[in-house]
Amino acid sequence: MKKSNKQQLSYQQAQEALEEIISNLQSEELPIEDIPSLYAEALEMEKTCREILNQVVQDIKKLDPEGLILNELSLDVS
Repeated sequence: MKKSNKQQLSYQQAQEALEEIISNLQSEELPIEDIPSLYAEALEMEKTCREILNQVVQDIKKLDPEGLILNELSLDVS
């Protein structure tokens, strides 16, 4: 997936893409030559998901500087 497309993905789209890639990687019919590129794509989707989650945490911290919501939710996206 190209970087410009990655930037436009929602969390749900990136998560679904990651799940599909993982499913493909688990397939016994996958040619071994395709594994490295699919693995790289999976890493990119995971990175996209993590970036979106981190941005959400930062946005919540701006709204709740004392961390009341984050403490209650026990979010850990590090």
